[in-house]
Amino acid sequence: MFLGGGTVEKEYMEDGQPLFYIEQPEWKRPPQTGQTVSVKKKTSDTENKRKKKRERDRRKIREKTVELEKDSQTETVGKEEPEATHETKREQHDIKQDVLDTLDYLEDVPHYIHPVITCETEEEFVEGSILETTNETITIQEDHQVEPVSIKLKEILNIRIISL
Repeated sequence: MFLGGGTVEKEYMEDGQPLFYIEQPEWKRPPQTGQTVSVKKKTSDTENKRKKKRERDRRKIREKTVELEKDSQTETVGKEEPEATHETKREQHDIKQDVLDTLDYLEDVPHYIHPVITCETEEEFVEGSILETTNETITIQEDHQVEPVSIKLKEILNIRIISL
């Protein structure tokens, strides 16, 4: 069927070209390949030295605890200690080590991520983001409080990461 019976339609049909078509512009690829920006935290020499010192201190503490455990095991051959107290000491040591490991992990998180944690002590339960950690204390900013809370590492029973 020809529209209008004209000769233009006959020519297009014979050439194999469509009667109606939409002219589309030529598609060009973008010059860049998506995300090209990444954030890297540059650590200064003092931060690297501080991290290495912390790692050495923790290794020394671990070695001392292993030595003390070996000494206590050799001393307990002659004496019998109640099993419960020995197990509770070991559990407390494991808990403290978990707290230290969690804090080490959180120190290596990039600066633009503010992880939310919960910190449990005997007196209180604190939830917020870490502002500062030292060898003795941790400072946490709670969402609903104006003043940050400082907690001694010795008092911490457990730390959990809520979100990263």
